[in-house]
Amino acid sequence: MRLLAAGTVVLLAAPLVAQQDANALRLRIAALENELALARAELAAQSAEHPTATGPPAEVSATSKRPEPTLESPPEDDRIRFGDFSVGGAMRVNWTLGDYETGARGPSRGGHGGDVSLDTFRLNLDYARGPWVGKAEYRWYPGTKFFHTLEFGYTWSEVDTVRAGLTRVPFGVGPYGPANSWFFDQHYYVGLADDMDIGITHTAIRGDWTLDMGLFVTSPPNARGDSTAGARYSFDLVDAAGDPAYFGNRTPTRYAERGQLNLRIVRTFRELPAPTELGLSLQYGRLVGRGDFDDARPWAGSLHTRSTLGPWTLMLQATRYDYDSEEDHITGGFYDYTTDIASRGTLLSAALSYTWDAPVAWLDAITFYNDFSVIRKHTAGFHSSSLNVLGAAFSRGGWYIYADWARSDGNEFVGDFRPGMWADNADRTWQTRYNLNLGYYF
Repeated sequence: MRLLAAGTVVLLAAPLVAQQDANALRLRIAALENELALARAELAAQSAEHPTATGPPAEVSATSKRPEPTLESPPEDDRIRFGDFSVGGAMRVNWTLGDYETGARGPSRGGHGGDVSLDTFRLNLDYARGPWVGKAEYRWYPGTKFFHTLEFGYTWSEVDTVRAGLTRVPFGVGPYGPANSWFFDQHYYVGLADDMDIGITHTAIRGDWTLDMGLFVTSPPNARGDSTAGARYSFDLVDAAGDPAYFGNRTPTRYAERGQLNLRIVRTFRELPAPTELGLSLQYGRLVGRGDFDDARPWAGSLHTRSTLGPWTLMLQATRYDYDSEEDHITGGFYDYTTDIASRGTLLSAALSYTWDAPVAWLDAITFYNDFSVIRKHTAGFHSSSLNVLGAAFSRGGWYIYADWARSDGNEFVGDFRPGMWADNADRTWQTRYNLNLGYYF
C-alpha cells in the first residue's frame, strides 16, 4: 500500500517537475536571446565607430586640407581616468609630394620636393556613468581651432541610443563614407560624409535592422581662424560673401543651414556567403538665403552596401544630391577656407580593402585598399570629377600610418589649386599626390 502511494505521488509530481523544467528552459532561452541582442548591439556600435579592422578611418588636415586618421575610442587601458571621465588625444605628422607646382597655397601642398609638417593636435574628454554618456573633442590646427564633437547621450536596453549636441549626421554606408584611405572619397567634399551638425539623433537596433533618425537645427558656428565662414571641421554650406579665405572664380553664394531631417535604414543579411549590410539614406533640409538669394530646400538620397568575406571588405555607395541653389554652383566651407561645388549631381563610390594580421611582433595589422569615387554633375558644361586612392594603412598599438598614392582629375587637394575645380572642373588634367601620414593616439 505504501509502495502504491509512493508511486502515485511520483506520478502526480512528474508533470509539476516537467513544468518547472520547461519554465526554467524558457527563462534560459530568454536570457540567451537577451545576451545575443546585447552582443549584436555592441557589434553594431563597434562597426559604426571602427569601419576598418586595423584602426581609424580618415578625417581632414588643416595644413594640407586632406583627410587623415582619427581614433574614436583608443584602447581603454591607454586612457587617463578621473572618476567617470577619461582623457585621450592624438598627434599627427604629414609628408606630401605632388607632381605639380604648389601655386599660391605654398609648400604644404607637396610641391618643390615634398613637405613635412606637424599636422594636428587634439584632446578628447569622454564621460560614462550608467546609461549616460558624453563626448567632447577639441582640435588645434595651424591657423585654426574648433570643436569637432560636443555631445551628450543616453542609452537604454543597449539597443536604443539618443545623442544631442554637436554630433554626426547619419548618412551613407558608415560614419566616414565608403573609403579606407586618408583622403576619404568625394562624398566628404560635398558635405555628405562625416558631417557634424547641431541636433539630436536616435539609433535603434532591432535584430538585423538598424534605424538612425536625426533632427538638426543648424551647422556649427564659425570658429577661430582667418576665414569668416569656413573655420569648422566638416563641409557646410555658408555665407561666404566677403570671406578673405574664399577660393573660387565666381560670386560666392550666401546660404545658412537652418533645419535638416535624416533617416538611415540598414538591414544585415548574415546568412549570405559574404555577410552584407544593405542600406538606404535620406536627407532633407532648409537653407536660408541671404542678400539676393532665396531660401532653398536641399535633399539627398543614397543606396549603400558593405560586404565582408574573411579579410576582404567591399563598400559601394550611389548618391543623388540637389542643394536647390539658384546658381549652378554653391559655396561651402571647412578647415578655414571656402570654395564652390556643383549644386547638384550623382556620386558613385567603390572601396575595396584586404586586412592582413601581420606575423611580426612590431606590427599588428596592415590594410591594403583601393578607393574610387566620381561626381557626375547635372549642369551643362560641368565636367565629372574623379578620385582614386591606392594605399595601405599600418597599425601598431596607438600608432597608425597611412601610405597613399592618390590620382584625381577634379579634387582640389590632389594637384595645384585651380579655381572652379570642384564646380565646373574646366581643367580635367589628371594629377598625382603621394601622401604619408603618421599618427599617435593616446
